[in-house]
Amino acid sequence: MAQDLSAFSPLKWTNMIQGLTQNRSVAVAVANTEFRSDLVNGQSIDYVYNTRLGWRAYTQYADQNIQETTATSDKLLVNQALISTFKYDITDRTQNASAEEFLAERASEASYELRNNVDSQVLANVTSASYDIDDGDIGGTAGNDIALTTSNCYKTFSKTRAKLASNGVEDDRDWYVVVSPDVTSVIEQSMVASGFNTADDALANGYKGKFGGFKIYESNNVLHTQTATLDTVIATDVLTVAGVTFTVVAAPSAAGEVDLGASDAATAVNLAAAINNTNGYAAGAGSATAYFEVSDDNRNTLNRKNVVATASGDTVILTTAGTTAVSSVDTTITVGDESSLLLGGRIGNVHLVMQKEIMSQVNQEPKSFVKNYLSYVLFGTKMFAKEGSDRAVEINIAA
Repeated sequence: MAQDLSAFSPLKWTNMIQGLTQNRSVAVAVANTEFRSDLVNGQSIDYVYNTRLGWRAYTQYADQNIQETTATSDKLLVNQALISTFKYDITDRTQNASAEEFLAERASEASYELRNNVDSQVLANVTSASYDIDDGDIGGTAGNDIALTTSNCYKTFSKTRAKLASNGVEDDRDWYVVVSPDVTSVIEQSMVASGFNTADDALANGYKGKFGGFKIYESNNVLHTQTATLDTVIATDVLTVAGVTFTVVAAPSAAGEVDLGASDAATAVNLAAAINNTNGYAAGAGSATAYFEVSDDNRNTLNRKNVVATASGDTVILTTAGTTAVSSVDTTITVGDESSLLLGGRIGNVHLVMQKEIMSQVNQEPKSFVKNYLSYVLFGTKMFAKEGSDRAVEINIAA
């Protein structure tokens, strides 16, 4: 029987990826999302916002002071270009029940990867929020993360709502918080009697229900932070991030090796560069005075978690999408506690601009029965000053 490859048409593939990505994306649900068909990588999009209106007492028979409207222009840079690819050989037909099933599985995987990156980039805007909630807001120590429990969960969200309200955030749109699965679990336990989980999260962009006056969305891409502090690091010391090992050595020559600097601060710079692959080395390539790039599989692991490292003195600051294991067996490297930064506020406080249609392409290999499937999406995201940040809150939770 001839194989039916109609399921692999670019149009059908595009529609499957598009639907799965948009219907499952938390970012699409909470951001001010705009789909455009004419985006170009590196394009800047101008947004104009006006001064907020106020009020004053009315004086009879007197000329009133008319408030001036001042327009401020800000730019959003469309510079996030993602691609997801796979190959399909005609002989794979014997290992799959049908081409249709194989396509559906691959579409789900590609959608998951594209959607996770978009979500993580949008949720990383949490650091631009004007307001924050920490342990001090619920009666604990100011500056510390909140150790969320069933006892203080409702109070945390109630205090968050009060802070937004007291700062004049409008309620003309729903207010939301995007939480990690661990936070969802605490909410569910604290609300077990009233049945919190009322939404079909598989069909509703991660929507879980209402709690404390907020729409609660769950995502495993909530921004997390952790630190690794160096103290007289020596050759052979190891830092492991998301299961990927970075080893400090005197002269790097193999994948994952990092140059031991003249000081802990210098070594921290090299570690951050290696984690980010700042120099853009190919897998297994590098420099004896900097680092050697990890394997492709390890780089994919770090990319999936959106790991970003920043050197600050003798400390490496790590931000990740979702909770991420960071560890060291060496006493010279101290890994700090992990923090979870929940984004909340008024729906639309973050802008997201995406391609209206995900670009898909199917390329036939010239000398085989292999076809290459490529899916590409372009987007940009930003939390604008005033219009966005003054309607957003960062909730600091101990992960």
